Amino acid sequence: MQNWKSYWANNPTLFKSVMENSTLYFSNKLLKYKLIGKNDDILDYGCGPGNLANGLKGKINSYYGVDISENYIEEATKKMEAFPEFHFIHLRSTNPFNELKQFSEQEQLFDRIIVFSVVQYFNSKEDVFILLQKSKSLLKPTGKIILADILENERGVLKDLWSNGMYSIAKGYCISFLFFMARLKFSNYNNVKNNYKLLRLSKDEIEEFCKNNGFTCSLLPKITLQKSRNSFCISF
Repeated sequence: MQNWKSYWANNPTLFKSVMENSTLYFSNKLLKYKLIGKNDDILDYGCGPGNLANGLKGKINSYYGVDISENYIEEATKKMEAFPEFHFIHLRSTNPFNELKQFSEQEQLFDRIIVFSVVQYFNSKEDVFILLQKSKSLLKPTGKIILADILENERGVLKDLWSNGMYSIAKGYCISFLFFMARLKFSNYNNVKNNYKLLRLSKDEIEEFCKNNGFTCSLLPKITLQKSRNSFCISF
């Protein structure tokens, strides 16, 4: 039976345009609120096909994107081949968290670690907290983790659909969004979601983890297109 890891590793095309538009929105908000700067070294955990990288070209010092999908890594590398400061790495092991140690072994530290619209596909809350713990050793002393687009409960589904629909109208891709919604209803994505629910984390759970593990945590303004979801800035 397919799970979330194998679903995304197979490089699904259903979300291509939605991912592009939502990630562009996110990257613009990162820049608007000065959550990243031109001298920053960035690690993007779950980089997908390089959409965030594309939105940040020319606006940061260096970027490393990691993902479990080899196809996504190949697509991202090709997309950004004209920009040598952008690097992409395939997480090959069954425990991709462990592969992050390669950066600390190489004394490669980051100003920002970005985890955008990823943790809802993790197996458990404990896995999210493991990622945060392992990320701690990869941050510069003033570094921060941007944990973004976190699902909290079921009640936000209609709000998210509304915000996406309004954005699609404003940007002139309403028809493609409606086509996406029709395809989504009968897609394999729904089959996987019925068996492996999307992971939800409350604001209180994240704040409690940070408090108990020496992190400072602040709730960010709505920096993602999914308006029911939370985003956090975490440092230590």
